[in-house]
Amino acid sequence: MVEDFALAVFLTVVAQVELLDAHRAGSIGQPADMVGPYPFDVVFVGVTTLAVALRRRWPVTVPAAVFAGHVLANLALPHALPFFGCFSALVVLAYTVGRWSAPSTARLGWIGPLAWAATFWVHVPAAQDVWSLAFQLAMLLTPWLAGWTISRLHEQRAALNAALAGLAAAEEENRQSALFAERARIAREMHDVVAHGVSVMVVQAGSARLDLAPEAEAARQSLLTVERTGRQVLNEMRRTVSLLREGDGAAGVAPTPGLADLPALVAVMTEAGLKVELDLPDLHKSGRAPDPGRELTVYRIVQEALTNTLRHAGPTRVTVEVRDSPALSVHISDDGPGHRAPSRHTSGGNGLVGMRERVAMYNGDLDAGPDRRGFTVRADIPWEEYR
Repeated sequence: MVEDFALAVFLTVVAQVELLDAHRAGSIGQPADMVGPYPFDVVFVGVTTLAVALRRRWPVTVPAAVFAGHVLANLALPHALPFFGCFSALVVLAYTVGRWSAPSTARLGWIGPLAWAATFWVHVPAAQDVWSLAFQLAMLLTPWLAGWTISRLHEQRAALNAALAGLAAAEEENRQSALFAERARIAREMHDVVAHGVSVMVVQAGSARLDLAPEAEAARQSLLTVERTGRQVLNEMRRTVSLLREGDGAAGVAPTPGLADLPALVAVMTEAGLKVELDLPDLHKSGRAPDPGRELTVYRIVQEALTNTLRHAGPTRVTVEVRDSPALSVHISDDGPGHRAPSRHTSGGNGLVGMRERVAMYNGDLDAGPDRRGFTVRADIPWEEYR
């Protein structure tokens, strides 16, 4: 890399300047017996410092070769060791082993510095004391330990990021599974609603066809076409939805619940511990009775909201209000610790998925979240005008 090459050049220049000064004066603040033959010192020091340029390309081979060469030189003959240039290169190479080599190799990076410190004193009487040995070990083992620690931290962070990515993918997969499962459940229930409506249309078309006068042949053929088309639609719906009902037992056979079933639902939840107040006006008196699909949507929203309240807030007071203007609206609020239980509205569970999917079918709006009292669910389902 460019920075390694620049560092190698800099250390080489510094080391050669120190080496030239050492041979010219006979010493650079260190014993004279640390100065060897000048040609040998030039090559030896130059190889040590220039090896830094290749340290990250071969993070094991280069440091191992350099430390091995120094150990042999320490045992064979006196030689120069410029501190700021050559010894600093050894420090960088010790760090390289810990930071950039494989974990199995990095943990053995102390061998090179220890071998160097164990042989450096052979031709250097001034280094033959405990304090000198401790200084040398500290100068070489500390960077190796720092590099090894940084490498492990990077590995842990990478593993954590991979785990978080896997968790996010799993959560997204679970969310999609819950979404598809809820849509299948809605499809099963809406089949009953639509099938009932189409059946009524087919029966009425057939009845009207039979009541026509003999001369109204064109109208009779039109009604016959409506009747046949309706029967074909019913057959196709049964074939399609039968795939969704596989393994569902009698779930799709039970009667479709509606607003009239809300009191029974409230009674069940009251027995479970909730204190439910139901405000359900007679929508038929207002002349805007909802269709079975909208009734089913309101019922499921109330069912999910009460179930979530019982699960997360425990026995508490709940108010359920149903209104028909300007849209079919349902408002469920409780006195539980909604503002202190984030999991009730941030987990994206199946209950909220189902509510949102059902309301979205009618281009409605759903709001669910904590308030000052507890937790509130409000759904507005627009009416559909027929002209």
